[in-house]
Amino acid sequence: DHESARNWRGLAVCRQALKDYAGAAAALAVAVDRLDGQDAGLEINLAECLIASGELDTAEIVVARLAASADDGALGEDGKGKVRFLQTRLAELGDGR
Repeated sequence: DHESARNWRGLAVCRQALKDYAGAAAALAVAVDRLDGQDAGLEINLAECLIASGELDTAEIVVARLAASADDGALGEDGKGKVRFLQTRLAELGDGR
């Protein structure tokens, strides 16, 4: 079922395992869209794959959206920690540009 976010997530996991981070990010973007941004874990995974594939500008957008959600209390402590890590990682990578 190509409309199922669960199937897109499964495809993303497979692509990520094969180190096809751009393909995983594309599949995750569809899954996030299908769930209308209701799964922060998917968005965190999307940001990770975007960073791994070198799509830093897009990753910064996703991480900024996640950070705003964290401020609203939409993420738990674990999610907030992951977002802070992603922000730090992007800052480190941005220094090399």
